[in-house]
Amino acid sequence: AHLLLARAMIQAGNLASAESELGVLQRIMPDNELVHLTMGDLHWAKGDRTRSRAAYQKAFQLQPDSTDALLGLTRADLAERRFDAARARVADRLARTPDDPAALVLAGRTYMTAGDAPRAEQALRHALDVDPRNLDAYNTLAAIYVTQNRLDEALAEYRRVADEQPRAAVPATTMVGVVLSLQ
Repeated sequence: AHLLLARAMIQAGNLASAESELGVLQRIMPDNELVHLTMGDLHWAKGDRTRSRAAYQKAFQLQPDSTDALLGLTRADLAERRFDAARARVADRLARTPDDPAALVLAGRTYMTAGDAPRAEQALRHALDVDPRNLDAYNTLAAIYVTQNRLDEALAEYRRVADEQPRAAVPATTMVGVVLSLQ
């Protein structure tokens, strides 16, 4: 309950209260991955990248398979323009779990941010091969196509999402409209 409360406080921007809640949790459960992840999110929200990275690193040490800790560390690498470190981090995860859709989408986003669009597209295509209903992979792939002015391909991806994901039909259809407007 304290962890959920702290997360809600972070989302609401009540960072001092969230830090107080998390401080209590860290004393009670010093080796809990979720507490450290949430502390990383808190420090990220406060703009303290050093403490955020340290918290994500601790969470990653406690749970090396944590996608959330991997995401936090990769986000920190990318924010600091440490593209080689970010690519190495996701490559390591993919070497261990090559068919993990969440890791593949993270890899796609990482490669795109690092300026490697072909590898980004390859990772996202693999994510869709593994999980054809992966909305994040479709959306990220379509966003890549838009940034590369490959609008016909973006349009096809958003239409596919609208057809295959009823819960995502409204945002996907909205994006179809945006792409048509760009065309």
